[in-house]
Amino acid sequence: MDDDFYLDASPVIHALWENPSEFELRHNCVRHRPSHHWLTFDRNGAARISARCNCAELPISDEQSAALKAAVTHWEEAYWRPLLARKAAARRIAEINREFARHFGPKTRWRRAVEAVLIWCGLHASVPHFHIDPLLPEDAELGEPALSSAATSRELVSR
Repeated sequence: MDDDFYLDASPVIHALWENPSEFELRHNCVRHRPSHHWLTFDRNGAARISARCNCAELPISDEQSAALKAAVTHWEEAYWRPLLARKAAARRIAEINREFARHFGPKTRWRRAVEAVLIWCGLHASVPHFHIDPLLPEDAELGEPALSSAATSRELVSR
């Protein structure tokens, strides 16, 4: 068949390299968001464009189908999968931060009521609360206050 009867797919290949963020993968189809064109491949590897315009009327040659398949494979490995991984990591980090913030937020009425009932029943394990002075030096030990040297010597003499 003559080359005039095929759709020139080089603009798609170029756009995949130059503007990868304009594309997305949905249901095994590559979608170009700005143009609303969809690119699919059949079992034999032949590329097909789906669109609401005349672009979908012409087939894509076998040579350009192979070039498109290679460009889409590279785009998916170099751009799409890492993007999905970054988005998943960002969602996970946000989820962890929300959970962490809840641990330090004010207690809800329900939680205070449950704790009050547990304390009243003697079932609530009370944990001592320590006040930590934010102005303490980094190497200061927390816990019992240290005895002065005079108090230590008096204690030893009295024994």
